[in-house]
Amino acid sequence: EEEDFSFNGKVSAMAYSPINADYRYVLTENGSFYRSSDNGQHWLLTSGFNGPDAHYFYGSTIHPSPTELGKVIIGGSGYSNPPVYISYNHGETFESMYQGLPNTLVYELTGTPDDQYYFAATEIGPFAYIGENEEWVDISGVSAPDQTYWSVEYIDALNTVRFGTYGRGIWDFIIDENID
Repeated sequence: EEEDFSFNGKVSAMAYSPINADYRYVLTENGSFYRSSDNGQHWLLTSGFNGPDAHYFYGSTIHPSPTELGKVIIGGSGYSNPPVYISYNHGETFESMYQGLPNTLVYELTGTPDDQYYFAATEIGPFAYIGENEEWVDISGVSAPDQTYWSVEYIDALNTVRFGTYGRGIWDFIIDENID
């Protein structure tokens, strides 16, 4: 029997757990979060939660943990609410994760394979989340382009976080040289 199902708003971000692909996640343009534990056959809306809205043509972002099943970080517009939230139960509940992060738009999130650090490409620059300090820090220093940062990826072979900017190309943040 087929179910008639639709998300509340347009889908803005999708992801699945790298640990168990049966766990799927969707964030809509208006901050509604959905989770599935059966490879997308059935979806549950996180009740009582209004997450970050999406950018009008770029969307929002979901980063499932590569080490802890159920840990999911989401980001998006943070002008009238926190731009980043974290869940430890597949999105059943969320808590804000914005200490040190100004009101901004988070375009994309990524992290290191050991979940020790997270990185955010934002409207106002590159940020890193230092878990032991439980806060985001601006990592632009004096050499990073003063631009909007649209994308971010972690390159394991280089131990480098690569950011894509709006008008100044890519900018690499090498972890060994910058974080102890």
